[in-house]
This record gives sequence, structure tokens and C-alpha cells, in this order.
Amino acid sequence: MGERHQAFLVVKIVPHEGTKAKYRCIAAMHHQSCYGRLPLRAVRRFLTLMKKPLHQKIIREELRALDNHYGGWRQTPKIPGNPCPYSSFLLSVSFNIDCSEDIEDAYVSGLGIRPTMLHADMGSFQGDNNTGISVIDVTNPEDPAYCFVRSYSPLSANEYLCVDSSLSKGEHNERYTADIAVAGSLEGERLIGLEVLAEAWPGEYQRRLAMQKKDDDNRDQATGGDDLATSTLISRLSDLTLKPAVDHAITSGDTKDIEQLLWLPGKAEATLAVLKQHSPFPDGAITLLAQVLKQLDSTHVDLSGFSLSGEQLGSLQILGAFDNLEALDLSHNQLLTVNSVRTILESTPTLRHLVLLHSPVSDNDLSSLFRDFPKLFYNLHSLTHPLLLTSKSHIPNAFAIIVPNASNCQLSVASVPFFTPTFLVQALTDYLRTCRGSLFFSYEVANSMLPNAVLSSASRMEPSQTWSTRLVPMVASRSGESAVSGEGWIFGVNSESAYGFFQVQAPGAATAVEESPLDTTSTSSETATGTEQQQEPAQARGRAPSRFSAMLPERHKLTRIDKVLDFSEFLTHLTSEGRTPAPEPAVETLFAVLAELQARDWYNFPLMDLEKANAFLDEYHHTGMFHTTFYKCANPYTLIDTAEGRADYISVLEAAFREEAKPVNPNVPDVSDIIISHWHSDHVGGLPSVLDLLRKLWIERNPTLPYQPPRLHKFPTSPGDVQKAHESHYTLPSILTNLSTSLYTPASSGNPLHDLRDSQVLLPTGLRVLHTPGHTTDSIALHIPQDKALYTADTVLGQGTSVFEDLSSYLVSLKKMLDFNDGEGYTSLYPGHGPVVVKGKELISGYIHHRLEREAQILKVLRTPPPPAGPDGSSANTYWTTWTIVTTLYAAYPESLWLPAAHGVDLHLKKLEKDGVVRRLSGELQHTNWELVDVLPSATPVDRSSSL
Repeated sequence: MGERHQAFLVVKIVPHEGTKAKYRCIAAMHHQSCYGRLPLRAVRRFLTLMKKPLHQKIIREELRALDNHYGGWRQTPKIPGNPCPYSSFLLSVSFNIDCSEDIEDAYVSGLGIRPTMLHADMGSFQGDNNTGISVIDVTNPEDPAYCFVRSYSPLSANEYLCVDSSLSKGEHNERYTADIAVAGSLEGERLIGLEVLAEAWPGEYQRRLAMQKKDDDNRDQATGGDDLATSTLISRLSDLTLKPAVDHAITSGDTKDIEQLLWLPGKAEATLAVLKQHSPFPDGAITLLAQVLKQLDSTHVDLSGFSLSGEQLGSLQILGAFDNLEALDLSHNQLLTVNSVRTILESTPTLRHLVLLHSPVSDNDLSSLFRDFPKLFYNLHSLTHPLLLTSKSHIPNAFAIIVPNASNCQLSVASVPFFTPTFLVQALTDYLRTCRGSLFFSYEVANSMLPNAVLSSASRMEPSQTWSTRLVPMVASRSGESAVSGEGWIFGVNSESAYGFFQVQAPGAATAVEESPLDTTSTSSETATGTEQQQEPAQARGRAPSRFSAMLPERHKLTRIDKVLDFSEFLTHLTSEGRTPAPEPAVETLFAVLAELQARDWYNFPLMDLEKANAFLDEYHHTGMFHTTFYKCANPYTLIDTAEGRADYISVLEAAFREEAKPVNPNVPDVSDIIISHWHSDHVGGLPSVLDLLRKLWIERNPTLPYQPPRLHKFPTSPGDVQKAHESHYTLPSILTNLSTSLYTPASSGNPLHDLRDSQVLLPTGLRVLHTPGHTTDSIALHIPQDKALYTADTVLGQGTSVFEDLSSYLVSLKKMLDFNDGEGYTSLYPGHGPVVVKGKELISGYIHHRLEREAQILKVLRTPPPPAGPDGSSANTYWTTWTIVTTLYAAYPESLWLPAAHGVDLHLKKLEKDGVVRRLSGELQHTNWELVDVLPSATPVDRSSSL
């Protein structure tokens, strides 16, 4: 279930080997539940962000890099999937996050930026959606345009609402008024026409464009040309006389006459433009430049495009050009060095904002500066540099937010390389305030990009500044490697909604770690129930483990936390480091939000104790990394799943092969077989990188011997088996198509994949395949007889509950695993995400009980009269809808949990419909009407489970 929507950014760029700019898509994203006025609000948020000059500048830099490099839609050279990561980030945040100070407007949704971003070369209606799409034109970031599209027709905000089936006209006056207000917020914004869509996606819109009568008269045109032309002419004549005068003054070494004219209106700006044309910049013009900067806004200095050496920048400092400096832009200066940046930071304590786009200061240069001279950044509020404009960057950590996602047993991470107390107080206030109505590990909060959104936003220095008008100078990193390795501070929230501020200590000694699966980020899953499970070291199972797991780099071993601080202690500690304290009103606001959270009677945000903090760190090592399991104790290994394809995963895997899993027989490949548990991208996305690594390791050891690549195994799946809602994320076919045949050993049929069968025993390992559909149609479990264990992939998780596509199939699979008894059967579970489960059958029984208990609750609701339809209770509903069932079952929970809960209720109702227990009458999505086929006697979960 879901009211799905896609959003796209389009832009006019010059294609490869072309001369005329044409429209094409540069960013695409999917939202699982975006309907009614929500797309309008999202577009309004994005267009508001576009009003910031810095945002415009960064987007222009991204667009400039695209010219002449890529073909048009579905043409070669093919554009990368996400060619403009900063623009994509702003789009995703706009559609998923609103940390409004007003709790009624606060909004958090989505699955984070990675799972929601689609390929920029996809069709506008290629992804599944049932609430249309949003398209935004950012060709000119200062003047963007938008439209919504339904049935391949561009619509304004008002037109979109009028065709949206969820809009109610007249019966719910408050909602109707709110819809009209949101639509009104987009009045005056430029609209995208059909011709733009047809140029961006010609295969989808050209025919409709040809059928449409062209009407250019309705397009807005610039007017008032005479006055503008006259003004421009006068300006250019003035510039023509100024440039020779400035050049002569510089050549003669006497610029005093020019300096005396700078007070005249427009002279300082015009002189600055003339000076920018000098490259390299002459030393004789430094004094004039200093006077120009003083005449202009001396607190905000834009030196972008100036070719100034480090010595010249130092001279400007000496001449007082930077005395009151708060913001400095040194972009496009090809003479800039990291030492110059260091000098400016050391000598300009008032500097708050620094922009370094398109400069020779490399990512490594800046990372070294963060790591070696952290105090340089104690007063800096924002820094814009390419290193900090993508969430994939691996940066030194100064502060990280790490929070749980109990629904898929992973941790969400956002990390920044520097901070001020003012920045952190603002970010934490935004984060906690937005979480007020939700559980910290609930579906919409834990799956969201909320931590990344708040840590990517600069401090709002003015009391009147709001979240919607904030500055986004960077993108927080999604990597927590530096944080858990001992760099900087962590603000952690565990699955019990307990928090703490701590630093990780990483002693130099290295010993073995307990064995558990390596995990990575996952697709979305439903809200967890929070079943506690025991964890067990491999050695405690009474036999040598048959697999290598948790092969983390040495720096991760024996990490520990020695002290946990609360909010007050943390802020006090920052002051003791010499940092400027946050303003008292901001701190008071933070503590007021904190008090509100701690006054709740459910998950009231206590402080972690030391034991729980270290358990939290251990949870990161278990679940925050990568999903791969080795099987066997010596090469050739069997590798189960390949993670999602992150670069840091490959470095960990390579370290494992070189250390813990070093080949016993160097003339035998490291891996003979790779088993894929199901098609989800976090299990198959790393396949190309893994295969490349395996061939590389072989060639290093045996450069003259032929390479025997591994076999790839998977339970067969046809594209039709993949739910339509997931088609845009079904990447396996394209991965296999693009694989070199030298990287794998194909099946006898020539197919890349060797098909698995239910109950098949894989030799020589003895692994037995169990087909366990439900999570996906191709999901499998693997019985590991030597360990008396089941590898359950995502069908059963180490913590929380799994998402499923078909509840009927899922329950049958759970019962199949529960009853499995091949030889000695099994006791433990090796989940795809989360820790090892010692009492495996108890957990599976709990899964079944939970689902049947929810089913019994739904049936109980359906046996009662539906709730009143009118707000005054004057009229009655004839039937129960999915939504009224949800609001009844979850009445005691925050309303923010109702929408994600509706997905699970819908799946239960579909199962009951398949069982012949309920009947679907009319409506769609959450407004579907249901009735009982017959009044059934009450049945306990135990009674019904016995009949599976």
C-alpha cells in the first residue's frame, strides 16, 4: 500500500558533441507516500531553498560540470545515476523533512536519500506512482519553474489538487481551506510547459506535444526593453572608461585617484569587476582591491574568480580588508593552497562562513586540515567544498548522530567534520523537536534522513530565521567509520530511545571479536515490535565455527566507551575546550524540547548508562556496516550476499581476505560460490565490486595461472514476480547484463545465475536451501548443519520484525522454518541484519504469534459497527475502511505512526481476503471499504497457527 509519487529535476545542458542546450533530467527520487497537498508543500520547500545565493551557486557548479559530457535521455554517453548529489539532496530533503518550529507543520518521512534516489536517465513515469509526479526546472537557479504531472499533462498546483482523488471538496472545510492555502503559496512561480517535458523525455511526451495546439502567446515574456537597454548601454559606456583608467593606475603604481572615486554609487562594484579580469592578479593592485572591499560590505567578501596568491591574501589581511570578515568566498582561485586557507582561518577569528568551490584545495588537503588542526574550525559555522557536498564522502568526524532503525536492524548515521556549540544546539533542537510526536526508532523517523538534514543546515543566527529559510552549505556524511573508530563525538540514541553523548576509545591492542553477520543499509521495513534476543559468541556453541564473520579492520576491535554525558554535561565540556558557548535563548529552547520529551509516559528519552552505551557501539559493529557472510573455514569460501556496493565495504572485505580469511591454498580461488538470498539491492548491489576484487586477488597471487571465477546462485525470479512498487529498485537484471563474462562461471544454459531449488543441498558445503517467499518471492534460507543454524536473510531479523510483500506466503515460510528438522535441525539463527539469535525457534514462533494476534485484532474491529463519519457523529459509515481500522487499532499511539502502520494492516486485509474471510467492496488504497464474509467465532493466535 502507498500513495506513491516521484519528483524530478530537469535542466538545460549542452549534450555530448552538441552545440545547443537541451533539457534533460539530472535527479529523480521516489516517495512511497506523498499525496494531496504534500507534493505542493515539498515543491514550495524546494523553491524557497532556491532563493539562497549560496544554493544557487552550488547548483550552478554542478550543472557546469555536465555540459558537453553526456547524451540526451537514454542516449550515450549515459549520464550517471546521480550526477548532481547536492541538488538531489535538497530535493530529497524538501520532499521528506520539515523541521518546522510549529509542530503542526513538522514533517518527517521517506527512507533516506540512498533508497529513494532513482536513476536520472529513467522515464518520468517508468517508476510506479499513483499520485503523479513533480518536476522542477533549475536551469536558472535564481528563477526555477515547476509543474505537477498527471496522465502526461503538466498541471499547476490548483489543477493538481483538483484532479487528486484524495481532495475532499466541501465536506471537510478545514482540509479544503488548508489545500487552497498551500496551492496559493505557489502562485507567482513559473510553470513548466509541455515542451520542456517533451525535450527532457521525448519518448513519453513528444506525441502529446504534437497533438497540442501551440499557444506561445500565453508564455510570460520580459518587458520594458527600452529602459533596460538604455540603462545597460550607459553602464557599459561607464565600464569602458573605467577599465583603461584602472589598468593605467595599476601599471603606474598609483591607484589613489581611483580609490578616491570608490564612494560614488556603483564605482566600487564596477572597479571590483575590472580587477577580477586580471589573472594573475598584479601586486600593484592589492591596495586598490583592499579599498574596494572596505567600501563594499566588509563583512561578506566575494573573491570568487580572483587569482590571488597566498601572499596577496595575506596582504589584504594586513591592509584591513578582512578586519570584520564574517563570510569569504574564494572559489575559482587556481592559486589557492591549503596553507592559504589555514592562514586565513588562523588570522581571521571573526570568519563564520567559507566557500571553496572549484579550487586546487583537494579533498585530502581539507581532510588533513580537519584532522590535524581541529581548533581552526572552532568558530566556523559553515564551509562549502566539494568534499562536503555528497553524503558518500568519508570525512574525519567531529560530531555524529547515530540512531537506530529497529525496523531493519541498522543504524542511521550523519557525520560532520567540524562544529560550533551554536550549530549543535540548533541541530539537536531541530532533531528532537521533529521527533516529539514519534518514537525515535519508528518507521518514519528511523528510516528518514532527518539526522543528515539537521547536520547539513547552518546555524540560524537571527531569531526571525526559520527552518524553511535556512542555509544548507554542505551535506552531512552517511559514513560513521571515523566516529566509531575514535574520532570526535557521537550523539547516540538506542532502540529503547535512551540517549547519550560519548567518544569512542580505541586501544592499540587487537584480539578476536565475537562472530556475527556483517550488515549494510537496507530497504524499508515496517515498525518493529522490539523483541529482545540473546547474542552468543561463536565459541560458545561448542564447536569450531564454519564461517568467518564480522571481519572488521583492526581499528574497530576493542573499541569502548568510558563515559556518557547528558546534554548539560556535554555543553559544559565543549566550553571547557575553548569553544564559544551557544546563545542562552537557544540553549533554553533545546532544554524545553528535551523536557517535553522526558515528560512523555512512553519512551521518555532517558540517559544511557555505560553498559548500554557500549552495547550500542557493539550494535553498530554488528549492524551498521555490511551484509556478507563467509561459509567454510578455508578457501575456496562460499560467500552469501554481496552488500550494496559501497566503497568502504570493499575495503573491509579485502582486508578480511588478506588477514582473517587469508587463503590456506594460494593456488585455489578465494571464493568458489556466491549465493544471493534475494533480489534486494542491499544484497546484490556489491556483486560487480566483489567479483572485481576476487579477480584482482587471484592475479596478485597467481599472475600466470588461469582464473576460475565463482558460480553465482539464486532462486529464480521473473520480473513479473517483483512487486510493481519496487520495479524502480530492481537493479539485478542490469547488474548481470553489465558483468563481464570473465568474472563469473555461467550455468550450463549460459545464464549468469545457477538456479537454486527448494530442498537442494549444495556440495561440498552441505548447505540446504529452503525457499521462504514472503519478504520477496525469491527469498531463501540456508540450513548450516555444522553450526545447527539457519541463515534467514531478511525473512527473520536479529532485532525487530521484517517487512513482507505477501503475508500469506510469509506465514507459510515462517511455519516451514519452524518445523524444519533436517538431521539435527537447528537452534540458532544467522539473520541477514542484526545479531545472532540463540533461541531461533522461539523467535520464529514469536513472529507467527505477533502476526496472528494482529489479524485477530483486525477481525475483532470488523465485527463492530464502523465509527461515525461526520465530525459531530451525526452520520455513520456503512463500512470499515483500511484507514478507520488503523485509527481504531492505533488510537493510543501518536498519529505520526498511523500512516506507516496502514501498510501492515493493508497486507493483513489482503491475506484475509485471500483466505475468504473478508471481502473488498470499493475504494482504493487507505480508503478501501471492507466487510466480513461471515461472522467467525473468535480464534486465538495459537488456534490459527496450528492450521497453517
